[in-house]
Amino acid sequence: MDGNSRLPGAKRRAAATIKAAGGGHVHVAIMAPVYTRMHRTPL
Repeated sequence: MDGNSRLPGAKRRAAATIKAAGGGHVHVAIMAPVYTRMHRTPL
């Protein structure tokens, strides 16, 4: 699961590396500031 704020190209490269190793990749959109909501931040 990829839930950070990297550039789109970096996310695509990471997904390709994971896929090549036989894994799966899920991109998660973080919908609010994490610091203030912590584990209750909507994804």
